[in-house]
Amino acid sequence: MQQDPFNESSNKSNLICKKCKTGNMLPAIQEGEPDYTDHFVCQNCQHHDTIPTKDILFNQILTGVIGLVFSVYLFITHLSGLLSGIQHDKMKNSLQDGGLTFLSLIFLSGFSYILFRAYSGIRHRHEYTKKTKSPH
Repeated sequence: MQQDPFNESSNKSNLICKKCKTGNMLPAIQEGEPDYTDHFVCQNCQHHDTIPTKDILFNQILTGVIGLVFSVYLFITHLSGLLSGIQHDKMKNSLQDGGLTFLSLIFLSGFSYILFRAYSGIRHRHEYTKKTKSPH
């Protein structure tokens, strides 16, 4: 990973290294990689870590919430169709409604996992944004 330690003004970060507690975590950009990155290195102790950017976290939260809303809607719609068919003894669409109910449960679990990963990323990023108390 290439990094220019002398060009700190353009790469100044508010992320504090959790290992040495004094250095700033700066983006470690490799050649050919986009400007935004989630790979950071400490300017003081050279500690490397993958810290999710705010853009990544925002996209995960947005995707998770929108996906959950659609999945819950599909789950409720197809589950009610399945239960209505069972209740009124009209099993014509029961296989379709049962399959789509199961599929919506899979999507619900997937979007829940995306939200869990966003929560984990926020906690991980927060470890680097905590301000350390100076001993003086």
